Amino acid sequence: MSGDRLQRQAVHQRSGKDEPPIRLFKSEWLERLTLTSLRVFLSVWLSIVGVQIACTIWVCERAPASLGWLLLGFIAWFPFEYVMHRFAFHLSSNNRMVKRIVWLMHTNHHVQPAHRLRTVMPLTVSIPLGILFETASVEWLGVSLGVAAVTGFFMGYVVYDFTHYACHNLPMKSKFQAGLKRHHLRHHFVNHDRNFSITAPLIDRIFSTHE
Repeated sequence: MSGDRLQRQAVHQRSGKDEPPIRLFKSEWLERLTLTSLRVFLSVWLSIVGVQIACTIWVCERAPASLGWLLLGFIAWFPFEYVMHRFAFHLSSNNRMVKRIVWLMHTNHHVQPAHRLRTVMPLTVSIPLGILFETASVEWLGVSLGVAAVTGFFMGYVVYDFTHYACHNLPMKSKFQAGLKRHHLRHHFVNHDRNFSITAPLIDRIFSTHE
């Protein structure tokens, strides 16, 4: 499918951005917890990353080591993103409970891909996961290096979710940005079993899942 046709389909998606989101829960308060705007996402997660950077500096024992682990944490996000999208978000199962979980995590996004309140991960999911990752990182590497590593990992996450939102809802005009957008839209409109990486298309080429 041509890049122009993918772009036209993306515009068509955005024309329905103000439609009610697909209902995920009967409970009204649970449903509200699944909705997160870009403004709220950026306000919360940029604040978290800022605090994490300050904590990294505060607990730093060896600056080169902390900087190295921060960089490693940032790089680690991108293969993690690919693995999660390919093997968890697109998990195929005949088990009713598993299918329900996958629907809540991701399948609903393929049915309504451009809704502005469902294009970033809900804070009710991302913050508990962030706490879990920070706890595990500190337990494994110690406070100084663990905080640095998870700070880099969180930075990668923010890049990922903002890029994902932009692919569906924002103009991406530079050659690099347009390439990212085209790569992801092909996942939605050409082949759901290809182009799992959103921020690093090279990973799809490495694992032969590039469309």
